[in-house]
Amino acid sequence: MLSLPSLLPLVAVVMGGVFFRGWLSLYSLLGSAVSFFTQYRGDFLPEK
Repeated sequence: MLSLPSLLPLVAVVMGGVFFRGWLSLYSLLGSAVSFFTQYRGDFLPEK
């Protein structure tokens, strides 16, 4: 059985990857929402 100190780097890498993917999906979601609102803003706001 592996000892805890030898598992710490693996846990750190896995947690880092999970957090990185989480932030990446969050930023892509924000980007798509911003692009959606900027694209369809003319439909909701009255044109001057």
